[in-house]
Amino acid sequence: MIRKLITIIAVAVLLPLSASAQSSNFDALKKKNEQRFQDHKAKVEDTYRSHREAFNKKFEEALRQPWEKKSGKKAVPTPKNKDKDIPPVVIKDEQKQVPPKDNPVVIKEIPPVPVPDPEPTPTFPIDEVPTLDQNSATFTIYGTEFKVRYPGTPQLAGVEENQVADLWMVFCGADYDNMLVDLLAQKQQRSLCDWAYLKVVDKFTETLYGSATAPEAVVLQTYILTQSGFRLFIARDSRKKLHKLVATDLDIYRYPYVNVDGRKCYLFDGADDKSYYVMGKALEGTVPMSVMMVKENSFETAAADPRTLKSRDFPAATVTVTSNKNLMEFYNDYPESFANNDGTTKWRFYANTPMSSLAREAIYPKLKEVIKDMNDFQAASLLLNFVQTAFVYEYDNKVWGRDRAFFADETLFYPYSDCEDRSILFSRLIRDLVGRPVVLIYYPGHLATAVNFSGDVSGDYLMIDGKKYVICDPTYIGAPVGLTMPDMDNSSARYIKL
Repeated sequence: MIRKLITIIAVAVLLPLSASAQSSNFDALKKKNEQRFQDHKAKVEDTYRSHREAFNKKFEEALRQPWEKKSGKKAVPTPKNKDKDIPPVVIKDEQKQVPPKDNPVVIKEIPPVPVPDPEPTPTFPIDEVPTLDQNSATFTIYGTEFKVRYPGTPQLAGVEENQVADLWMVFCGADYDNMLVDLLAQKQQRSLCDWAYLKVVDKFTETLYGSATAPEAVVLQTYILTQSGFRLFIARDSRKKLHKLVATDLDIYRYPYVNVDGRKCYLFDGADDKSYYVMGKALEGTVPMSVMMVKENSFETAAADPRTLKSRDFPAATVTVTSNKNLMEFYNDYPESFANNDGTTKWRFYANTPMSSLAREAIYPKLKEVIKDMNDFQAASLLLNFVQTAFVYEYDNKVWGRDRAFFADETLFYPYSDCEDRSILFSRLIRDLVGRPVVLIYYPGHLATAVNFSGDVSGDYLMIDGKKYVICDPTYIGAPVGLTMPDMDNSSARYIKL
């Protein structure tokens, strides 16, 4: 018994000593591992920095080489509508009483656009650099404030190759990394698409140099955008002005361009010279600017006056929406694009752009409540009537002086819309609220839709990839699902996958 007691006392005395030793060993090991991690991190950062410096050095060398003379190309104008606009048609009451019969139609596909390049991202990570006494520029664009650090505003001695390269190397200094960190962080925080980011960079350099077209501003824009992953070049025109040439993944209307490396590179400053001297090599690892928008740009909200929209035949489908005027300003600036040398491809990009959270939060809960007990055919019928009857029709040429497609949010904001705007909005509502696939149907002078339902629905339909898509025309006022607007020529129609 005494021996057992002594053993217990000994263990009790030794345990704290053992625990203390283990704790000391653990702390030492933890400190050693933390130091290993920091050493490895520093080594990786040094590697990234050295690779980035090597890429920038090659770009500098390209800047110093004699720039090649290239022809400036005129902007491709937005196509004039050669087809006669098809006015909306109101269905006759007696036609509404007759259920649509199955009627197969043959419509060819508009060739799909090329798979877009990924959005530009920095080729190498860019980390914060502790730097004292840095300036900050605060500026506002699309009603949204941005704040960016910068070390100074160096000037160009001239616009010849070596002078531009000298300024480029100044911007390549580590002091400018915090500027990139701030811009890229705000790009991510606000989910800015490539076009929005480009406009922010232009506004930032305008704040620093007084004009976004100042030669120093152009070099700084080129530096920021290339470090952010964009493929672009610097050009000099006959008047000794510098311009950035931005490569894009799609063709764009209304902006002049220069062909570089087999791709159209656009002059978004509106320059329109007959020829340019262009540097010969892009920064390694960069990609063209993506024109498509796959997520919402989070600009600050400037609320427009509320607008009430009501379905004529389904009064329960009455919603009030408030639009963001800042987003409307941005959409008004957005470049109109196309692919495959085919202007009809443009509608895909409008239809595939998500509706803003402000609009969704205003109208989706009410519409979801109205259709919650309906099957997809019934829900589509209600939403079709909503789009047919809640909006005032007007031709683009009368309102805008040219053809102008709307994003879904724009149709909710502007007082007038036409067939293409309604079809884009309807396609968005069906996909978001009903969860069914939709295609756009292009007739000369008119745009409609077709919906793939889960059950068998009668009416005019086409087969796509073995699936039945039933015509739904948002401009055939009061018409049910399955009816094509009168006098439409299916033989000349084409469908557009979304």
